[in-house]
Amino acid sequence: MSYELRQPYTEQQRMNFIVEYNHKQDLQIAQTDDAVYALEPWETLENGVVVDNREAWEAEQALKEKERIAKLKLTKREVFLGLYQAKGVTPDQIKAQITDPAALIEFEYANDYYRGNPLIDIVGARLGITPEQLDKFFETNDYTYLIPEPVVDNSDETTEEESVVEDVTEGEDVKNSEE
Repeated sequence: MSYELRQPYTEQQRMNFIVEYNHKQDLQIAQTDDAVYALEPWETLENGVVVDNREAWEAEQALKEKERIAKLKLTKREVFLGLYQAKGVTPDQIKAQITDPAALIEFEYANDYYRGNPLIDIVGARLGITPEQLDKFFETNDYTYLIPEPVVDNSDETTEEESVVEDVTEGEDVKNSEE
């Protein structure tokens, strides 16, 4: 949501507007001959009219984030140690699953592994690791992100209906044993 300060205004009012919306709220300031505007990051000022470019801005932000994630890197040691701690797999076990010669060379001789390398997703998928888990691992170097959330199995829990049936059955057994 943009804000506008229209002429006539004093220089002090203009400065207060800039301090409030740029310095305190981190909005972009744009100025025309007759007004000062405070704009959201996705807004632009075209011929004195505020234009909402939210979809294009969000697509650009998503692309920037994808590029940032792709550039994240860990050393070979950090990756292997994390995979061993999270999944109990050794480098030799992973290597045995790689059949493509080019991928094997990349796996074997890289000093660092970049998150954007497709080989990372392939190895992760074979180990049951999601791309989101890999993103977090590469961002934090915390192997616990590679461990799947435990699945809660409620099949052993008794439902309320089953509990009532058991109570009734137990009560009948007691009656029958007294007779």
